[in-house]
Amino acid sequence: MKKNLFTFLAILPVAAIAQQLESADIIGSVGDSTAYYVMKAPGTIAPPAASSNSSTWDFSTIKFDDSTDFKFEAPVTTGGGQDPDNTTIAEQFSGRRGDRIQYKSTSSDLYIMGVRSGINQTSYGKDSLLKFKFPAKYNDSYTTAINSESGRIVKTYRMGSYKTTVDGYGKLVLPYGDLKGIFRVKIEMDYRDSVSIFGRPRVTTYSATTYEYWQKGSISYVMQVTYENVNGTNGTKVIYRKGAEVIFNPTGVASVNANRSLNLFPNPANQFITLELSELNSNSQYRIFNILGETKLEGTFKSSNRINVEELSTGLYFVEIVGENVAPVRFIKK
Repeated sequence: MKKNLFTFLAILPVAAIAQQLESADIIGSVGDSTAYYVMKAPGTIAPPAASSNSSTWDFSTIKFDDSTDFKFEAPVTTGGGQDPDNTTIAEQFSGRRGDRIQYKSTSSDLYIMGVRSGINQTSYGKDSLLKFKFPAKYNDSYTTAINSESGRIVKTYRMGSYKTTVDGYGKLVLPYGDLKGIFRVKIEMDYRDSVSIFGRPRVTTYSATTYEYWQKGSISYVMQVTYENVNGTNGTKVIYRKGAEVIFNPTGVASVNANRSLNLFPNPANQFITLELSELNSNSQYRIFNILGETKLEGTFKSSNRINVEELSTGLYFVEIVGENVAPVRFIKK
């Protein structure tokens, strides 16, 4: 997976500006992939908590049962399995029947152009579903009418509505840690499918409320909880991103620099850590801080890129290169 890089920003006077999703933060590039855990017994999850612009959503006790992943792919424009017109990137989930979601992504908006499940493709065409207008901020809301048809010999007509609301901002607590700078996006989808097979009409009603938790600077959502009803039958689906693929951000909101990467080894560390970064020199300064943002070590590199961390207590820490727009790297002190 391509690494998205970040530097921490203070959120004091600029909180109102920082609380928004930019287009570059939430959609990947061709070749990016993301791994998720699938929750064990999702039907036991609590109803969605109320939301505000200073919420805490605690999912620390959930257990995972399986895993899945998806990869961002270029649109297919010819041959079988063609993506809808205007698709700029697609999200292909793993598995033989993994869903494929087709997007049109621009600097100003994000649309869902269609979805393919197995061999069944639904394309929304001119009535593509508006997911975000950028920058997406707390309380932004958009509604799109669904009016589409799919299939060749047997046609399915779909009519309904799709509504997206950025209904919360705050902290998300997962089994592996706390994530700050999280946006909760509520998606309400209701539609009716009508299909005629040998002159016999068949109707499917579908409604679902999905809550997606997005972290600025991290491609795709961190967690997705879906409560759905198909023809009167209820179900729940829950997935959340693996801990190695999210940003443990103790101080605020992350900004992106996709060109430079900070590497650290060994991890876990006992006495020394070594950092690797292009253009790192003897004048570069470092800072090591804990999950509360408290500085525990700082200094300037001298003859090598090694840092003595022996005096640190056992626990989780972050190291950053001061003044460089790269992501701080977390490590464990043994």
